[in-house]
Amino acid sequence: MKLHRPYIPMHVRLKVAERQASERGLHSDEKKLVPRLKALLRLLFGDAACDLDHDPPLMLRGKRLRGHRTFYIPDANDPAHLVYRLTEDHRIKTFVRGDGAQRSDMAQRRYLRRLDQNRGLKAKKPFRKIQGRNNLQSRKWRTDNERRPK
Repeated sequence: MKLHRPYIPMHVRLKVAERQASERGLHSDEKKLVPRLKALLRLLFGDAACDLDHDPPLMLRGKRLRGHRTFYIPDANDPAHLVYRLTEDHRIKTFVRGDGAQRSDMAQRRYLRRLDQNRGLKAKKPFRKIQGRNNLQSRKWRTDNERRPK
């Protein structure tokens, strides 16, 4: 079931950028939210385009039902599980390969979907040997004189 991808509020985006900047020892003197966020992103990435990435991806997170609504575990907008990445790095992590030697996000999704599908299948019947038949050779080989004319 596809869940709604919620809007990420500006204060959450700012918390993520501040966390990443503090890990690198950077800070901004701006007071307002949007200029401060832009200043932090400029300190982190320069003029390069960057995206906000969910880590772990939303499609691989657990889900819980509260009332008639479904929520992600951890929450989709939890600042501890959001990371700013360069746009190209985000694309590579999502579609090509994950962090380190992991699968990409989409490959992990396909893998887990395949596991779920295979759990419901019955085990295949074992191969039965038919009496009087050599199972190593299923048919006779044609000889030169048995070939069909062209």
